[in-house]
Amino acid sequence: MAGKKKAPLVEWRAFGEMPYLLYCVSMFFALWGIWIAYYYVRPYARDILGFPDTESFNLILIINRVGVPGRLIPALIADRFFGPVNVFIPIIFLADVCLFCWAALASSAGMISFVVFYGFFGAGTQSLLQAALASLNTDVKKTGVRIGMGFSVVGLASLTGSPIGGALLEQRNGQYLYAQMFAGGTMVLGSFILVAARISKTGFVLRERM
Repeated sequence: MAGKKKAPLVEWRAFGEMPYLLYCVSMFFALWGIWIAYYYVRPYARDILGFPDTESFNLILIINRVGVPGRLIPALIADRFFGPVNVFIPIIFLADVCLFCWAALASSAGMISFVVFYGFFGAGTQSLLQAALASLNTDVKKTGVRIGMGFSVVGLASLTGSPIGGALLEQRNGQYLYAQMFAGGTMVLGSFILVAARISKTGFVLRERM
């Protein structure tokens, strides 16, 4: 009985397909700075806005709890109506808007609002990553390998983004502006490249589900 052929760990040809290549690049940038807010929302609230320790810790609880519907609702909308890529694009863009608004916060109410909205859209960004990547792939047999390759790219971005944010914070002597702009700027670049990935797959067809 012939042995079952093993799937390759890496399919280099995938990077020759423009939609896949652009998608991986877009996810690198979109998730490069996504964790900065998760890491620094508590010290920002405590050191810049004067939150007590207990209240600043509550922000961590809020941002994670809001992430539960943030993961479920966009995925449900994508599955039933528009497709993952079509939902992914506005979700990333709205998360990016939240990051830029973070730089302008000057009150406790504003901080809590930021945590709620960013917790929702940031979680939505993470939940749609795999489904959107799968929707760009036409060969089901290669889906697993390509998702794994995509997650390797995302993993590199996630591992390096927050340390870069910390270095920018140190460079500014504890001021958060550079780190906030890095997080927002990389995510908005990722959203634009994701639009390019969609166009390279479907052309300028707005109503196509994918």
